[in-house]
Amino acid sequence: SRAGQAYGAPQCAARPCTRSSSPTSQRLASLMTAAVATVAAPAPAATAMPAACAANEEERPEWLRLFCARAPAEEVAAAWKAGFSAEQAKEAEADAPTARARLRRAVVDCEAPEVRADAADGWRYTGGVLRAAD
Repeated sequence: SRAGQAYGAPQCAARPCTRSSSPTSQRLASLMTAAVATVAAPAPAATAMPAACAANEEERPEWLRLFCARAPAEEVAAAWKAGFSAEQAKEAEADAPTARARLRRAVVDCEAPEVRADAADGWRYTGGVLRAAD
């Protein structure tokens, strides 16, 4: 799109690009690890997204299970926030736009069939979840 080109976003011929290897994207990916980790010991950045988007439903965080089940957006956002540690909750409160961006990136980077279906539908459901997270 023209808007993406204006901001220097990469353009792919076959489909929209969802991954980038720029230093900023790499840093964002490592920061998202905290947003999707649901255990006391956070996963390494290299394995955080595959763990969150695992094909095995039992391995998915609660917010992603709800997302894939198309639960009401408010429930998904509440489950996402409930997965925060005390420190992550403080950070999210202090910098809500960054926390929301982490959720967006976690969803966009997920390869789960339900997420890909939402991508094909123009990210409508994701948009509702992000608005609920605000």
